[in-house]
Amino acid sequence: MRIFVGIPTYDCKLHMGTAQSLANEAALALAANVPLQISFQPGMSLVHAARNLICADFLASECTRLVFVDADCGWDAGALISLAVKPHDVIAGACRRRAEPEGYAIHWGDNTKPNKDGLLEVDGIGMAFTAISRACLEAFRHKTPERAYKVDGKTVHGFFDSPVSDGNL
Repeated sequence: MRIFVGIPTYDCKLHMGTAQSLANEAALALAANVPLQISFQPGMSLVHAARNLICADFLASECTRLVFVDADCGWDAGALISLAVKPHDVIAGACRRRAEPEGYAIHWGDNTKPNKDGLLEVDGIGMAFTAISRACLEAFRHKTPERAYKVDGKTVHGFFDSPVSDGNL
């Protein structure tokens, strides 16, 4: 397994908690002989466009798993690798929003019981700490060739966009 960590940043800043978590994760990955490639998409106000550019860089790499991390997201050491090695095409960790009262970007579905692995299926979740398999992105790209576009001469696929339906991104 080769992990590609993609971090979009609106203002070119990385939160200290994110930096510390990345350093801890990099040390664990090195000790476990798990290649970890970190890529930043700095200064982009359109997060969906930044994520699409990160996906293009991931697909051009030799990595097998893409993990999106928000620039202000921290996590316990080992959590990123643990998320990345799960055998699901898309899997996410719930990250707390920065506002009070405490809240999470989760749209709960009807199933509120964990499966045998302790995971919950939800209708939607924020992308702040999400792992996606290469196979998932390649299948989506193959089925939706009309979503390809160019950015500075580079072909990018529109995996993410910003339509709003019923008040939710």
